[in-house]
Amino acid sequence: MRHSRKGQLPDRPYFDVHRAKHLLNTDLTQKVSVPRRKIQGSGMKLLISALWMVLVTTAQTQAQDNAWLQIDAQPTEAEAEESARYYESFLPDVAGFALASGWYVIALGPYSEITAQNLLQVYRDSGQVPADSFTSYAQDYARQFWPPGEDLLAAPEEITTTLLPEPIVESTPEPVVVPTPEAPTVPEAPAEAEPPLVVTQTPAPQSTQTLTEARNSESLMSRDERKQLQRALAWADVYKGDIDGQYGPMSRRSMKAWQSANSFDPTGVLTLSQRNGLLADYQLAIETIGLQTVRNTEAGISVMLPMAQLSAAQYTYPFVRYARRDGEQAGTLLISQEGNRATLKSLYKVMQTLDSIPSGGKRVLKRDNFVISSQNDTIISHTQARLKNGEIKGFTLVWPRSDATGYEMILSQMQKSFTAIEGVLKPSDSALETVDNDLLSGFEILRPKHSRSGIFVADSGLLLTTIEAVDGCTSLTIDRDFSAEVTATDPDLGLVLITPKDPLSPIAIGRFSTLPARVGEDIMVAGYSFEGVLDTPSLTSGTVTDDRGLSGETTLLRLTLPAMSGDAGGPVLSAGGTVLGMLQDPQNGPRQLPEDVSFAVTVEAMLALLERSGVWSRKSETSSPVANTARAQTARDITALVSCWG
Repeated sequence: MRHSRKGQLPDRPYFDVHRAKHLLNTDLTQKVSVPRRKIQGSGMKLLISALWMVLVTTAQTQAQDNAWLQIDAQPTEAEAEESARYYESFLPDVAGFALASGWYVIALGPYSEITAQNLLQVYRDSGQVPADSFTSYAQDYARQFWPPGEDLLAAPEEITTTLLPEPIVESTPEPVVVPTPEAPTVPEAPAEAEPPLVVTQTPAPQSTQTLTEARNSESLMSRDERKQLQRALAWADVYKGDIDGQYGPMSRRSMKAWQSANSFDPTGVLTLSQRNGLLADYQLAIETIGLQTVRNTEAGISVMLPMAQLSAAQYTYPFVRYARRDGEQAGTLLISQEGNRATLKSLYKVMQTLDSIPSGGKRVLKRDNFVISSQNDTIISHTQARLKNGEIKGFTLVWPRSDATGYEMILSQMQKSFTAIEGVLKPSDSALETVDNDLLSGFEILRPKHSRSGIFVADSGLLLTTIEAVDGCTSLTIDRDFSAEVTATDPDLGLVLITPKDPLSPIAIGRFSTLPARVGEDIMVAGYSFEGVLDTPSLTSGTVTDDRGLSGETTLLRLTLPAMSGDAGGPVLSAGGTVLGMLQDPQNGPRQLPEDVSFAVTVEAMLALLERSGVWSRKSETSSPVANTARAQTARDITALVSCWG
């Protein structure tokens, strides 16, 4: 017997229903034969009726019903109780016993020996129990500790075990009467014989299905069926957990809540008729929303959408939009484009600038996928996309917050049905040439007023930038994802120190040169020339023309270097990879300068602001040149995008 330790319980397995039914029909029908009847109809289909096996023993054979399936062992009672709770979430008849050796075991039962052997085979083959599980007997156990308050080792009373596979309905046959063995004597009513068992294709009513029967019926559900039931419970507003097909404490509490709300006994295990009723109500709600499968061959996506509430598709690369017919700021976007990891990352950043994706919430970017979920006072939004085989496909759902229940149902169906098919949107697609300019109304990209560059100067994410970067802003961001605020300024020199509001750990920080800039020295400037359109800073090469400004300013360097406004605030690096200065905005001021003339604030001026602000800075006396590739990497690592939002 393999002993599992705390924290090492096996994953809840997928239960092969068809295999279970086959094994049970093969082995248990040795005891009770179920006549099969051909049903007249299309193709003379053979009706496979559900097996309702009731094993009723007499007082003379009761002693045989002491077989158990031992499935786990733990060194302490606390660990064993944890294991019992785990197995009880997806298996019936879970019990726990102490051994004379001091160990504690988890077992299933009690069963007759034949039933125990059948179930052991089924559970092993389906992965429900460990492969080294075995049959044991009541005399092997010293004391019961689970479930509390019951004594399963006492002299057994009459035990009825019912296995309830879900019936397969193909037609409505006449009832099939299963003959029983000679009627046994029942202790509670010894004068009455057990009536013959009648099997039909209609499930047993809830009132006649016991807790054990409900558990047995539940154990035959596939993982997908369990997920669907969780979706239905979520729709009923009693389940808030993950749709994972695992029935843990949260799922059980939701079942109890649903049962109580519908005047059923709150057992935490739904009977077959209760499940069918809940799922029928859920399906009716889906039909009311108008969900239907949409196969968009231009985007290469098949997915369920609430088309009863959406308008026809409109295209703008890389999106297909289905707007709400009622004019609400809501609807869906299908995402489809060719790309790689860099494209996926860019799309991730762009999606967060849509006004239909509120700030905050869940934001996860991985190597091949991303998820964004958020809400505000009016809307709920969810976006997901995945990169596979050079194609990025996904969707965005935006829905009124007032219809949160409808949103949850639509989202679950979209996630379940989303399928990538052949095809992907391309900018040259003819369908995209007649796009309405108002296509993305409600999905407009929020753009900053302007963006500039900055230099990381501390491990906390503190950075220096140009004063133009913060002019007229209601808010600031660093690299789009981090909110920031101004903590110090030097208006005379046009310098600003900004601090991230949330933790930020830059790849590298600038090392300030302690050596003066030399006229004619080779330099490199890093900056977001196109104000964030590109995800990485551009690099521009030039030279130091003068160590003073045009009017003799000692706080400025004159450079021979073409620059754009987005480059302002970026670092000027020496041949050795140290910071010589910070680039100024070439468009600032009334004077029109030649395209290749730029200016930079000196290191001395930058260090003066840092010292007044109590910021320790890194300095370097390095004069030896480094390889251009190493200098370029340093330039990119210490440069940040600073965006001004109005």
